[in-house]
Amino acid sequence: MSRNTLSCYTIFHRPTIVDGVQMTFKILLPALVAALLYLLGRSHARRGRLSPATPPGEQSSFAVRWRRSFRLTAYLLAGMALLTTVWVIHEEWQSAHRRVTIRVIHVQTGETTLYQARQGEVHGRTFQTLDGRQVRLADVERMEVGEAESTTPP
Repeated sequence: MSRNTLSCYTIFHRPTIVDGVQMTFKILLPALVAALLYLLGRSHARRGRLSPATPPGEQSSFAVRWRRSFRLTAYLLAGMALLTTVWVIHEEWQSAHRRVTIRVIHVQTGETTLYQARQGEVHGRTFQTLDGRQVRLADVERMEVGEAESTTPP
């Protein structure tokens, strides 16, 4: 769809690559966190089974290196999860606040009326314009939503 073309508004939108990436993160992130918690619990349980007579300094260097790398991996995954969450929230907020042009067409007469609104304010057959008017479409009207001519905020 080109920048200035309007398309017929539907309640459901076509999935994009960004939607697929977001859905993948929404599925994989809890799985990674669950796996991390499971491994952390196993590590903690294994540490509790070490005999109290063994001082911490006598543990094998492999165990110490493994524990450090595990801890670093846990911190990196937590950081990635936090950054992903911030990115997804920002993208959803930015999408909801993007200005769109709404063309309302009376089916019988062909008369058109143009409105400007934020994408997050368009819900089914109702929307709120940038100047605060609540518009509800009649049964004989059709709505087309497209990108706004000017994307600068008011």
